[in-house]
Amino acid sequence: MLYLKTFCIFWNTRQGCIVIGYLSGGLSVACCVGSILRLFMGLPEILLNDDYQGEFPFNPLFFVFSSVFFAFHVIASFSLIPAVKEGQGMFIVPTVVMLLIDIVLDCIALIVMGMKLGKPNDLETLLTTGVIVSSTLIPLLIYSVLIVISHFEEMFQQTDRVPLQKSTSLRRQKETTPTGSADNSDTSFGTII
Repeated sequence: MLYLKTFCIFWNTRQGCIVIGYLSGGLSVACCVGSILRLFMGLPEILLNDDYQGEFPFNPLFFVFSSVFFAFHVIASFSLIPAVKEGQGMFIVPTVVMLLIDIVLDCIALIVMGMKLGKPNDLETLLTTGVIVSSTLIPLLIYSVLIVISHFEEMFQQTDRVPLQKSTSLRRQKETTPTGSADNSDTSFGTII
């Protein structure tokens, strides 16, 4: 995967990660706001009037999951930007997990819409549009995951970068070792019984 940077035509993997962070963060904010608005606008109508129970093709309570999911999506997307700019590789992991979950959910949505499209219904044009959009998003999401993972690998391939756990333990070791100590801190580990 280290050679994935050759497929980034306009930028390197660092710039690609920043673009992915801003783009997915902006889309996540829009989807989160849309889900919350749909939840707050659709739910009172159903709760106040029992006659509307069968008229909605879906329950507005389904938007609780999507609004929470997109809220976490916003956090993970916008945490990618400072992680890349400051070189904190461990903060890239939530974005990788988020993008992998997006791929799985997109595949599930594609299957469900395809199954619904097989039956005659009123939403045929909407389902066809959904299938086309989902089919287009899957390769883009896979490419985004590969760019982010490739940048993550590049960060730890550099000689001056060490993983977060190792750098933290080295910093603690330097703080506990006295400056005037005559013994070498690399060889003095203490006695293990």
